[in-house]
Amino acid sequence: IRDTFDLAQAGRSPTTLALELVQSYSMETDYTVWSELTGKLLELDSLLAMEPFYPDFKKYGLSIYKGIAGKLGWKAREGEKHTDSLLRGMVLTMLGGFGDLETIEKAQNLFGKKIEPDLKSVVYNLVAENGGKREFETLIRMYKEEENQQEKDRIGRALGKFKSKTILCKTLDFSISKDVRFQNSLQIIAAVWSNPEGRYLAWEFVKKNWKLLKERY
Repeated sequence: IRDTFDLAQAGRSPTTLALELVQSYSMETDYTVWSELTGKLLELDSLLAMEPFYPDFKKYGLSIYKGIAGKLGWKAREGEKHTDSLLRGMVLTMLGGFGDLETIEKAQNLFGKKIEPDLKSVVYNLVAENGGKREFETLIRMYKEEENQQEKDRIGRALGKFKSKTILCKTLDFSISKDVRFQNSLQIIAAVWSNPEGRYLAWEFVKKNWKLLKERY
């Protein structure tokens, strides 16, 4: 997988060949393999997000993750491996990110309820990605009230997932507010930067606040 995508990136092999190879892993159940596949597809997702054919890439992504997500489901099975819970979170996030309505709706229904730790990132990310002002305000409140740093990190990353540029600008402002520790600000800025809707907003924000960031870090 790694070699095929590296060859494509170097221009020695067509990217379509790498994408065809990925399709042959539809029955794979190993976390390490899916982690490698997901990393490569996320790179492509970022590159293709502004292209007119991006909806076709999303359909491709749905076809890749539908099977494994359906096999794992949302609930842990008795005696399953630790890596299965990691795999579950990863593939559900990807499936919802590619636009699977059933997965998005499930995440929205779980939001505000007691959630298994391994599924919190899935729920927060998909709720933010498909949410608006109300969800943003809820996540901000959760961040401020939360004492556990790992949970804060999950919420902080989710704050960069919104599609509204207005909300993403608010997220960037929040990242350097008194409510965010210095060591956590960059993570939130990076979350916005990795979002195609926010990459240029984040760049302008960093330039505007360069003096502050330089003094801090």
